[in-house]
Amino acid sequence: KTPADVNINFNLVITSLEFFISGLYKIAYFLFIRLVYTKYKKLCNNWNMESRHFVYILQTENNTLYCGYTDDVEKRFQAHLEGKGAKYTRANKPVKIVWQKEFETKSEALKEEYRIKHKLTRKQKLELITDR
Repeated sequence: KTPADVNINFNLVITSLEFFISGLYKIAYFLFIRLVYTKYKKLCNNWNMESRHFVYILQTENNTLYCGYTDDVEKRFQAHLEGKGAKYTRANKPVKIVWQKEFETKSEALKEEYRIKHKLTRKQKLELITDR
């Protein structure tokens, strides 16, 4: 082979590498833009929509009570009805929402859920429901 042949092959290799690298650059750029856009969209949604925090009590078919936390009571109730909610409500089908309360923060709501579930007797829960 002559030196001219080697140069042609070398130039072909360089051109191929440049094309490959530019392709990788375009893919990386696309993924970066997509990531930034997704994060931006989430931030905008969080800023524009105030989070809502609810504690709710359901009455079941066998007249038991179930307490839970959610950010959307109707959506969560529907999940319980479809058997996609808590393990308890899969075995004890919910009939209706008998009580719900909105809280400023998730922490406050979770503390109230804990109090209702673990500190209140059934009688106290029924009083809470009737005192609305």
